[in-house]
This record gives sequence, C-alpha cells and structure tokens, in this order.
Amino acid sequence: MEIEFKIPENFKDNFSDVDVISFDERNNLITGSTISCTIGANPYVTPVQLWSAMINGTEPEVSEYAQKKMKAGKKIEKVIVEFFLEEQKPDDYFYFEDKYVSFRSKIYPFLGGTPDLIYKKDGKVYIGEIKNMGAATAKAFIEGTPPLHYYCQALLYSFLFNTDGFSFMVLIDGYDYQFFGPFPKDQKSILNLIREANIFYNENYLKKIPPEPISYKDVLTIYPKSQPLKIEANEEVKELVKMLQEVKLQLKYLEEKEEMIKARIGEFMKDNEILTINGNPVISFKSFQSERLSINKLKQMEPEIYEKFLETKENRVFKLIKGGKDE
Repeated sequence: MEIEFKIPENFKDNFSDVDVISFDERNNLITGSTISCTIGANPYVTPVQLWSAMINGTEPEVSEYAQKKMKAGKKIEKVIVEFFLEEQKPDDYFYFEDKYVSFRSKIYPFLGGTPDLIYKKDGKVYIGEIKNMGAATAKAFIEGTPPLHYYCQALLYSFLFNTDGFSFMVLIDGYDYQFFGPFPKDQKSILNLIREANIFYNENYLKKIPPEPISYKDVLTIYPKSQPLKIEANEEVKELVKMLQEVKLQLKYLEEKEEMIKARIGEFMKDNEILTINGNPVISFKSFQSERLSINKLKQMEPEIYEKFLETKENRVFKLIKGGKDE
C-alpha cells in the first residue's frame, strides 16, 4: 500500500536517510520510544518486555494510568507547539501531526520511528520532542539533565533525520511551559546506542532469545508455563533460597506488627474518619460501600450464564515449600 506523505520541501535533506512506512510497520523496529529499553534505561518497559512485544507484534504493555496519560499528552501536543512557536520563534518548522506514518532508517533498517517536530533556528536544524509531565518528572530537566530514556529517544531521531541536535518542549503540571536545549548531537553516544540496539535486534529479536530478566515479571514473561520436572539448586540458588526464607519470616513478623498497630490506632479512633497530628491529617479510616459479583450465587442460580462467561487462565505461582507442602 502506498503511503501518502509529502516530505516538507524546506527539510527535504533531513529525510534523505529514511524511508516512509506505515505506522503498523513499526512493530518489528526499534524506535525512539523503545531504544532506551535495549540498554535497560526505560523506567516503564524492561528489555524482556520489549523483546516479548516485538516477538508478538504488539506494543509494550503499559499501565492504564500511563495509557490515559499518553492519550492526554497527544491531545495537548498542539498546545505545546503553540507555546514553542510563540516563545522560541523558529525560522521554520514541521510538526508531525499525523501519526499514521512512520520512518525507517536506510542505513540501519532495524531502527525507525516518528519524532514530534523538526525545526530550523539560526541556520541549524533540530529535532523537537514534546513532553507533558508533572513537576516531579520535570525535575531532571530543570536540573539540567534530561531523563535518560528521553535523551536516547531524541538522540536517535537526531541521527535518523540528520539534525544538528535536539530540544525538548515541556509543559509542566498543565500550565508551565519550559524549553530545554538545544542539545548537541553526540556522535559517540549515538554510535554506542546503535551498537546496543543492533545487538538486541540480532541476538535477541531475530534469534528469539530473550534478554536477561531483571524482574520477577520478566521471568514470568519468558517462562509463563511450568513443566512437571525437577531441577537441583546450585550453590548460588541455595543461598538465595535461604535469603528468601529469612525475608518471608521478616515479612510475617512485620505484617503481624502492622495488624497490631492498626488495631491500637483504630481502637483509639473509634468511629472517627480522620486522625490528625498537630491539626494535620495523617490517617484516614473511612467506611465505604462496594459492589461485587457473587460468583457462587451466579453458579448456583444461573449455571448456563456462569459457564458461558467462564474463562480459564493459567498462571504460575511462586511458593516456598516446607515438609513437602506449600507454605
């Protein structure tokens, strides 16, 4: 299918090293949003999660909160562009407003993506990445160092589109617009980043060999189903099992202590909703109503409906075993 995209005439040279592709063709590429995952620098997506997403042809899994935030961010992009035009007054710019197209590197065909904006200022060309965030996330920008995953993203796009550098247009807490940059294109960092992405693409994605897991969730992603087999622990794992047993005992003690403390405070509060210290609220003890479907009643009274909507889901459960039984 032919992609309808007209390369902006004033930035024609910056598109010379990329091919225009459909957005769906990005699934097997390492993009600006995911390249930081290949070096373990993305706070939201691990290398294993990226690997799984690319193997299965789906976007990396993100939380519902993150999805809502990204959706809102896309709507606010135009507002941030307006701030940028008013305050930075670029000589020329192109905003990648239509997200139905993407781009793939002619030099490294496993790299691609779509930047937010490209602009000219004082005879130089820059990538402009648009960000919408809270004050806590913006702290790194304000202190002079962009978060590493954002830096990797802008660095890749400055390479793909052969710009002199990149900048960040940031809206903080929905009202405070700030501009960070321009940052120079660091060729050494780009080469290091591409090298790591190349290793990930060839050794992990193409060979379908997962990266080393860095979380328990990563392990479940790689090994979702168990086999009725046994494996003998080595010396390292023996020590880890011992550590886990000790941690479990500590957690049990802390949970019991927490219950005792909550009971004493709750007894003091009686039917009061809020506990204060020096007038400042420190504990909420409110009652609320909730509705939940009674599975047992549904099964007894409407067995056909119960069977119709019954789903089987397989999970792996990690447990310590004592005396041949699960603890």
